Amino acid sequence: MADMRTVALSGADNTGKTKQLGILARRIGPAAVPSGALDAHDSRWAAVRTQGMGNWWFGTGRVEEIAGEAEILRELHRLVNRAGETEYFYVARVTKWNFADRSGPEFRKEDRGEYILEEIPLTRSAITELNLQPEEISTVLCEALDRGELLNSP
Repeated sequence: MADMRTVALSGADNTGKTKQLGILARRIGPAAVPSGALDAHDSRWAAVRTQGMGNWWFGTGRVEEIAGEAEILRELHRLVNRAGETEYFYVARVTKWNFADRSGPEFRKEDRGEYILEEIPLTRSAITELNLQPEEISTVLCEALDRGELLNSP
């Protein structure tokens, strides 16, 4: 099985650079599979299920995979999976991070594999080369990029 990837997209930073980058957390190893339902990881989810989840998720704490903070720009896509659960995808700008301070159970358990952060160009060719899961999100990202809407409000 190819590496699974979690995507957090970021835009140009505040130092004047114009190159758009995507940050990817690549999980490597036999137990490196999608995390599953949010309910299993955070009991607060039930209280915010219908109340702007993206703002709550990114705005109330650090993104543990990068030990950073993210500013939500907008909801990008909703997908109802085969189990009938709704998965939410957001465009967010990672405003600061410190890879050395990453935390969470996935970093403490050796049998979970290794988590490597990568920066990739935010281009159609770079996106299509990745094994993004669910597969539909690759198409959604490419279409939004083609329309010039990925990092801008539509």
